[in-house]
Amino acid sequence: MLLQNIEKVLVAKSGVTLVEYEPTLSPLFIFFNFLEDCLKEKNNVVFVAFNHSPESLRTASAKMALRIDCGMFHFVAFKDVITCCSSFDNVADSLRAKILSLLTKDQRNLVVFEDFDVLHDLGYDLGSDLQFLQRLKLELPESSQIIIGSCNPVYDSLFNIFNLRFKLRPIGAGFGKNVTGEMNIFQRDVFGQSCGSTHTFHYFVGERNVQIFCPGSIQNLM
Repeated sequence: MLLQNIEKVLVAKSGVTLVEYEPTLSPLFIFFNFLEDCLKEKNNVVFVAFNHSPESLRTASAKMALRIDCGMFHFVAFKDVITCCSSFDNVADSLRAKILSLLTKDQRNLVVFEDFDVLHDLGYDLGSDLQFLQRLKLELPESSQIIIGSCNPVYDSLFNIFNLRFKLRPIGAGFGKNVTGEMNIFQRDVFGQSCGSTHTFHYFVGERNVQIFCPGSIQNLM
């Protein structure tokens, strides 16, 4: 796995995960980590894309030595969902129906929203976002995982719904030679209580790999 040496701190592998990142950073390497894990188990993955095409996503994953199994991987272009809607009011319902039509109800599934902010930008308020996530979660097997990417700190106020949260912050401009940014990982405890654990790492995203460091160390954990 791309983040195999921090897997021991990741207890939450189901529920809803938030990946919050600055606009200058890319969360793809985190998405790919969970995507790879799910595909290895022969489980279905739905990737709801707002910025990437199937070709650009396949190119990016290939650079990280991740092979996407087209039989288990389902690409959903958000613009296609909007095109099929008669109004913005039923975008969320149409998107949820599309996702569920691609998944298997009796096994673990992974749903990734590349840029969840788009729904918010369309006029959906925080309550509507929360309702969408909760309804989708309830319609998936309990072992399934939903991951949303966001540049909007407004989702911090929904901390009760997230089993796992990543926060990516650039170090400097985020284009350093040896370090890209800081990665904070917060997760609930095994009983779902908010008093979980927090871990902080530095990371570097290269052309074909990801390196993880403890702050103040130059030793790559990978």
